[in-house]
Amino acid sequence: MSQPTAGVGVRGDSTSGDGVTGTTNGDGAHGVFGDDQSTGGGTGVFGWSANGTGVTGVSVNSTGVLGVINTDTNPSPAVGADTIGTGNAVSATISKATNPSAAVSASTVGTGNAISGTISNASNPKAAILGSTAGAGTGVIGQTTGTAAGTGVRGTSAKGIGVVGSSTSGTGVSAASTSGPALAVSGKVTFSRSGIATVSSGHKSVTVTLAGVTTSSLILATMQQILGSITVLAAVPAAGSFTITLTGAPTGNVKVAWFVIN
Repeated sequence: MSQPTAGVGVRGDSTSGDGVTGTTNGDGAHGVFGDDQSTGGGTGVFGWSANGTGVTGVSVNSTGVLGVINTDTNPSPAVGADTIGTGNAVSATISKATNPSAAVSASTVGTGNAISGTISNASNPKAAILGSTAGAGTGVIGQTTGTAAGTGVRGTSAKGIGVVGSSTSGTGVSAASTSGPALAVSGKVTFSRSGIATVSSGHKSVTVTLAGVTTSSLILATMQQILGSITVLAAVPAAGSFTITLTGAPTGNVKVAWFVIN
């Protein structure tokens, strides 16, 4: 995006200080006000920078930057961000450790998105919207409070992963519901702590090595074929492994599906 040069209403130049500054002591008034009355759609306030920040908003007691849609038929986002570079379209950070608030908060009474982030560079590995916090709050929070069955957070992908949750030592994804299902899945499910074990011909058991298994782990095991009276007798967990035992020794190899719950 280039710096506008034609039709400038106000211009301020400075080699070391502020180019333009506005101050007001009036309640509800604006230190600097920009109004676009064009029929083709212009910009009320525009900020451009070659190396620094295009627009910065700072407030002691209220909102630093506020985007508002004041018509309920406007389908546009209250805040829009777009980048053709390799960085994040939107980045929000809370650096105060005791701040319990969300790093990003947006609302609209219109029909569009409260926040919209778009990356048009196909090789950009960054997030369209990124929320990060060092405090006790949430980096990004989405919620629906209306009477309709809306969606708090939704992630979609044409080929990749719709939603990813990860944690080094805590819970990667937590699902909870007071009266409805905590987790609803439509389609196939893949678990890293599940698989197929083979009991060899003439043997009654097989031991599977799996990191994280303890003596209190819950192991589910089901034979993948019918062998008369031979069934799964037990699946006994140990430290780092578990042993599946059948009621008898088969005359051929037998596959047993297993699932470790905890």
